[in-house]
Amino acid sequence: MTGRARRGHATIGAALAEAAGSLRETRILIEPGTYDEQLVVRGNVSLIARDPGSVTIRSTAGQVLDSDGMGRLAGLRFQADAGEAVVCRGGSLEAHHIDVETRGHIALWAAPGTRVEARDSTFRGGRVLFAGAVGTVGSCELFDCPDNAIAVIEGARLDVRDCRIERPRHSAVCVEAGSSATIHSGRFVSCYDTMVAVIGAAARAEIDGTIIEDTGTAIGFAEVAAGSVRNVTVRQARHAFSSRSGANPTVNDCEFLDCVETGVNISERGAGTFSDCVIRDPGRSGCSSRVTALRWVIGARSTSVAARSRAPRWGSSSKGRRAVSGTVG
Repeated sequence: MTGRARRGHATIGAALAEAAGSLRETRILIEPGTYDEQLVVRGNVSLIARDPGSVTIRSTAGQVLDSDGMGRLAGLRFQADAGEAVVCRGGSLEAHHIDVETRGHIALWAAPGTRVEARDSTFRGGRVLFAGAVGTVGSCELFDCPDNAIAVIEGARLDVRDCRIERPRHSAVCVEAGSSATIHSGRFVSCYDTMVAVIGAAARAEIDGTIIEDTGTAIGFAEVAAGSVRNVTVRQARHAFSSRSGANPTVNDCEFLDCVETGVNISERGAGTFSDCVIRDPGRSGCSSRVTALRWVIGARSTSVAARSRAPRWGSSSKGRRAVSGTVG
């Protein structure tokens, strides 16, 4: 333990109890081993593994770590069998190079009014939840979440960068009403449902430079959600892109490849503006629309389609065709 004094403690909890009474920053260095503890972090405290990856903190009775103050975590492993793993209840939390494993619970929870940054970390078996919080999830891996891998709710604002997300049950990233997210340079793989879901009034997502593979719907906007999709590649989705229920995003410079059914699926008062996108080898149609009229510009030729059955079939050859610009809705 470093701060005003250096001394050993039998448990991490004992070191934290002393740190809670300090007005200065306290750095707690943890020796290698497995610690069966539920930790309460208060004040300006850093928990650091002396050897990164050599410290496991676990709980079978409830959440593993509860932070309220200015917390920092580095090089630690957390295992939660019966509750949340890491909770930021107040203040700020920085988590770098941590490994979190849960049994279907929340891996990282940023509560309303907090600021949380997670970088170079791995989350298994549980979701990362930002509820009314702000922060960043960068260069992280998330595997086998039984819900949404990352949920952005209750007015939260989140930056998701360079993340790999595999096998979420519902979505890799779900942005709900009143919340916003930027998603940049990630790779999302294997999802039965909608890989990136943006749902609800004032929900917004800016998605750029991301690769999405093997999913039901790759990107879905619904219920008056808005945002933009740029430079995204989708492979082997059932539907590459969906807009419904008054949603109206813009989509530019994207490639939708080898879709099982459709490249673009517009329904239930959905809308959108598309430019310079490629739809190649869709199983059923390049664009499916249930709106009153669908208008695209393909090259120099304008096409209007009144119903699903007359939607243009793009990309029937392996080279595909380029939609220079168009507006739906």
